[in-house]
Amino acid sequence: MKYQQLTEGDRYMIVALKWQGLSFTDIATVIGKHRSTIYREFQRNTC
Repeated sequence: MKYQQLTEGDRYMIVALKWQGLSFTDIATVIGKHRSTIYREFQRNTC
């Protein structure tokens, strides 16, 4: 499996969408990443 890091733009998009009240699943659908990727990003406090 090939992994890709989130870009800075992805991270900004995640934060903006979370502020709008979207769930991790909805955010993942919008940016095209798996929901666990979004969740882990928040757990790491990198957003």
